Amino acid sequence: MAWTTELLVQAVSNSVEASAFQWKNAFQFIKESLHAQGLINLPETWFQQHPQVLQMLLEAYFNVQKDALAFLVRSRLPFFFNGMLAFACHYAKHGTPLGFSVSAYLEMAQFLLAGRSKEQNGCRIFEQGEWRAVVGVENGRVFLKSVHRKFSA
Repeated sequence: MAWTTELLVQAVSNSVEASAFQWKNAFQFIKESLHAQGLINLPETWFQQHPQVLQMLLEAYFNVQKDALAFLVRSRLPFFFNGMLAFACHYAKHGTPLGFSVSAYLEMAQFLLAGRSKEQNGCRIFEQGEWRAVVGVENGRVFLKSVHRKFSA
């Protein structure tokens, strides 16, 4: 998808590491952002006919990035996501639909990480009420894998 590659190229120019993982995060950010607007299962021709939406998505990504960096400068968050695209993807999926600002979403992460954790499937799980934060380790690097509401089945 050309839009995903464009977002990745733009994000990489701002020092995000390019990888298949980050490409997937760029794809998910676009998908979740469109989904939040009620745009689901769009044909490829839709993307070609609406190039202005790509510009809006790029602006949305850079606004999320700017707000997250501002939060990180003034806060003590012990772990962050595995890259800004990973954060933006999770925020678009779990924060935006609930009307959370970037700061509110990261404050929830900070609140959760201040609590007790349990080990599950090689991850540390922090839970408070309806919310869960998942912390993983990869190549010796500790990072947030997700911050989301728990859903009952």
